Amino acid sequence: MIDRQPLTVDALPSSRAPLTMPCIPLTPHPRPCPTVPLPTLPTPASPPATDTPSGTNNNAFLSFRSMGFRYDLVIGVTTIGQAEAACVANGGHLVSILGAQEWTVMQTRLARGTYATLGVSYLDLWMGLSVNLNAGQFWTDGSALDYAPFGAPGVTDGTCYSMMCSPTAGQAATGSTCTWQPATAAQGGCKSATKDGYLCKTGG
Repeated sequence: MIDRQPLTVDALPSSRAPLTMPCIPLTPHPRPCPTVPLPTLPTPASPPATDTPSGTNNNAFLSFRSMGFRYDLVIGVTTIGQAEAACVANGGHLVSILGAQEWTVMQTRLARGTYATLGVSYLDLWMGLSVNLNAGQFWTDGSALDYAPFGAPGVTDGTCYSMMCSPTAGQAATGSTCTWQPATAAQGGCKSATKDGYLCKTGG
């Protein structure tokens, strides 16, 4: 197997305006909705994540803190709307992935015993990437889309995304344990597709 190395580009300034591309919501579309290619940033060394009981989310299966944020993993079949509402009720939003450090920490912590404890070989978890190009919206917490891991698909207008994670997925090519996956129309799209759970992110 070819050993691929992540492609890198210069880091984008935090003040960069979100990408905006029109996509007229007609049925049927006169043309496909645009797909925005994602930037990839280099992976720095990751600080250790610290396990801690959740401050507010009593439904969390797992809680940990890293880089000034608390992350709560909640297990249970849910739509993205239900998941975002639950995160907001606990003071946060569905997780936004804003850099390679954060992505590495999450994958590492999720891989440490989670699958064995739950008795599963993979988890499909909602994250906060829900794209509305006309509104310039990417992450549900309002963050811009300045990072995507190597191999992530380009984002498509009107699509929301989950993290498909397993102990071995993608390791031969990238060493990661999770990949970004769009909720397809066949699954019900952003309105009715369900996943195994979700990951909330709360500041402080």
